[in-house]
Amino acid sequence: MFLAGVVCSDCHNPHSGNLKMEGNGVCAQCHNAGDYDTPDHHHHPRNSAGAQCVSCHMPEASFMRIDNRREHSFMVPRPDVSKASGSPDVCLACHTNQDRAWSMETVGSWYPDLYQPDTWHHVQQRNLSEVLAYLADDHEPAIRRATLLEQHGQGLVARHMAVLASLAKSDHAVIRESAYRVLRHGDMSQSWELAENGLADDSLAVRLAAFESMVWSGTLPDPERWGEVQREYEHYVDMQSDLPAGSVLKARYLMAGDYVYKAEQQLNRALGKDPGYVPATILLTDILRAGDRNLEAVRAIDQTLEHSPDEPQLIHLRGLIRIRLQNYPAALADLERAHQLVPGQWLFGYRYAVALFQLDQKDKARQVTQALLQQYPDNAQLRALMNHL
Repeated sequence: MFLAGVVCSDCHNPHSGNLKMEGNGVCAQCHNAGDYDTPDHHHHPRNSAGAQCVSCHMPEASFMRIDNRREHSFMVPRPDVSKASGSPDVCLACHTNQDRAWSMETVGSWYPDLYQPDTWHHVQQRNLSEVLAYLADDHEPAIRRATLLEQHGQGLVARHMAVLASLAKSDHAVIRESAYRVLRHGDMSQSWELAENGLADDSLAVRLAAFESMVWSGTLPDPERWGEVQREYEHYVDMQSDLPAGSVLKARYLMAGDYVYKAEQQLNRALGKDPGYVPATILLTDILRAGDRNLEAVRAIDQTLEHSPDEPQLIHLRGLIRIRLQNYPAALADLERAHQLVPGQWLFGYRYAVALFQLDQKDKARQVTQALLQQYPDNAQLRALMNHL
């Protein structure tokens, strides 16, 4: 609908925020009621809850038990995608006595060709070569290309810098912003010149993304040349200082300026507001480990896990720290648990297998590596480990 030019004020009164019409009348402004507001289309009795366009195309969710909001992506219900992605099935929101198989069969009988076209979920499952083709296709929505770019950021930075450089010149600011944001996942010494191009972009969001990638690298750009962008970034961070995420941004910025003690204070402030805020704990453990304060790092992770249990990144990180502390049984338990929680994260499995090998559990290490190679047969690090085993 966005691509068709639909904006908020087409449905809502711009002053009150209320809908311009009741029921399906809002949708019938553009969509012919004779084609869509009929049982032949929605397969429910007229004037029933199931006959309302919003019931299927704008399902409602409750936030904090008091704020009911409708989905505004206006998607066509796809029970097959709901099942594959593990997301809620809109049919089962009303038909609570049925299951996913029933909704797939029922909707499929109404629209036999419905399950043929690829959806955004299918696009996200594509291999890297197909992703590269999607990113290069100017006919695809810019917001999806930007999202896909960030989802594959680490792989693109590692092997396809030319693609990133091209996307950084896109006509769409949202794509340029994502291109500069993913630079933080690589070696900034190899992409510093590209990042500086982002500092001169017309879009504030793009400039901030480029500057923030430099902050992540631990080095700030020349203040004499880029002082104005630095002030913009400082203002951007200050505007978020009341949030835990803002404190983490401030901490990274302070670390880039070598103000480590002040950065640690900011992170403790973030965790004081939200003890389960994982990004703050991860960055705090970086500071603690750099100062050889490994026991403090483990305690910080333990405290956060009390509020965010089964957080795989923290459990994995604790396992690595425990190896440093030579607490090998606990370390292996953590690395195994993190791998079990996210079996699709090959690096967690790889590090678990390496730890098993180093602790002379070669058979188990071989089993883990073989299982990973079935998922990632072209992964060079996994193949090298298997050859070593």
